[in-house]
Amino acid sequence: GTCWAFASLTAVETSLMPEEKYDFSEDNMVWNSGYFGAQYDGGDYTRAISYLASWRGPVLEEDDVYGDGINNPDAGVVKHVQEAQIIESKNLEAVKKAVFLYGGVESSLYTSMSYAGERSMYYNDKNYSYCYIGTKKPNHDVVIIGWDDNYSAKNFNASSNVKNNGAWIVKNSWGANWGKDGYFYMSYEDGSLCELVSATASRNPEYSNNYFYDGSSGLTSMKLYEGEKVANIYKATAGNGKAEQLGEVTLAAMSGNNSYTIQVYTDLQDSGDPTSGTPAYATPFSCTQSMAGVMTVQIPKVVIRQNSLYSIVVTNAGNSIVQYCVEASANYGWCKFEASVLKGQGFIYYTDDNSWDDTSIYSRPLTPRIKAHTRTLN
Repeated sequence: GTCWAFASLTAVETSLMPEEKYDFSEDNMVWNSGYFGAQYDGGDYTRAISYLASWRGPVLEEDDVYGDGINNPDAGVVKHVQEAQIIESKNLEAVKKAVFLYGGVESSLYTSMSYAGERSMYYNDKNYSYCYIGTKKPNHDVVIIGWDDNYSAKNFNASSNVKNNGAWIVKNSWGANWGKDGYFYMSYEDGSLCELVSATASRNPEYSNNYFYDGSSGLTSMKLYEGEKVANIYKATAGNGKAEQLGEVTLAAMSGNNSYTIQVYTDLQDSGDPTSGTPAYATPFSCTQSMAGVMTVQIPKVVIRQNSLYSIVVTNAGNSIVQYCVEASANYGWCKFEASVLKGQGFIYYTDDNSWDDTSIYSRPLTPRIKAHTRTLN
């Protein structure tokens, strides 16, 4: 039930190599991700992204040891994940590019094996090769760490029915005694490979305060049409009496090729209107999101007075529909999640109404996934 944690943290660890080498704690991700359920219920990339983007982790393995039955919720977070790209399953070149530029890519697949030592008609234990071409749903997470375009189709079992050369080099979580020192080859033709995620962490984070309401729940999304807006209102409290400097905003979407503008409003006068303060920029800041997932945007820095209300307003500035991510109550295969959505947190602006809606009043309350990163000023 922990393969998803091993895979996602390996993706983060490899994004820091070779300059920095870490062993992050899977135990902490499983038990400190904001979800409630048994370890054997499993998880997926959305649970991992929620944990990492909320800066609950990663923490060091030595500070929260795997398999000891003890969770350390107070272990120190050592890195901040800045981006998680969700890659199209059949886009081989995009996966290769992500591996080359960023490190390992977390991937889901179907396997008829559930532990090291078990045999499968789809796994060749002499060539360490695997391929499943069928309709069964993914049930295991691994990490793509390389590829070989010339890996022979003859290296796979006949029952896999592989036609062409080419394979991913994949890291499994079953230990060094399985496969080739814990690694194996998977054909490009494997039909179950999906949910490909590349995650990168910042080496020297400038901002230590993270404001957000969307701490858990999968990456549920809503349609945001051209000109429509989402916003969150926050109260500046992390500075302990000192002013803060806002310099990063994290956005999330289940679609790619998105165009946004971002405006920050300070000293809000109305807790029910995200635009009731002073706009920080004469012209809203523009940015794009090439792939689905979570991205952190560096924005022009803004000083925020302590205990004041401020807002982040994000507009769909493109001519296509953005599947913008929100947190809402949901029932997953491995747990049920009840979102806590309070009045005055999240807002949506619809162009046909020409007004803001507080998202807590909806029949299914939700919160836009907008995070604000600040640092305390001396």
